[in-house]
Amino acid sequence: MNKYIMITLSSMLALQTVLFAFPNEKEPGRMMPPPPQQNQHHNEASSVQKLFGMLELTKEQRNKIETFRKESFANQPDEHEAFSDKSFDKEKYITLIKAKKEAKLVAEADVIEKIYSILTEKQKNDFKTILDMQKILKQKKKKH
Repeated sequence: MNKYIMITLSSMLALQTVLFAFPNEKEPGRMMPPPPQQNQHHNEASSVQKLFGMLELTKEQRNKIETFRKESFANQPDEHEAFSDKSFDKEKYITLIKAKKEAKLVAEADVIEKIYSILTEKQKNDFKTILDMQKILKQKKKKH
């Protein structure tokens, strides 16, 4: 009889240890992973820029692309300038957000232009094929 009690208690202790090591996700004390960072320069790539990654790029081309991205997105307007320790300038905030969107669009187009300029003829042809295939896939998705 004592043997069964000991086995039961040991099993319960082992189960508690496992449950403690792997808590339920809804448990309030569980640490949550940090939210993804927004507006990081290496995440600024548009869908078109991401397609360049499908090409067989040399290491030198990849390094140049990274430099293009860093340079193009370096001087973006900062909406935090609309805040001070005593006030909030609504008009300045709106102006800065609009300027930031415009600057992002221009920077994105600049990066794409610079990337395209360093591609070989074969890579340009391959890229055009990738774009055409993507267009066909989008059209098929719309039909279904």
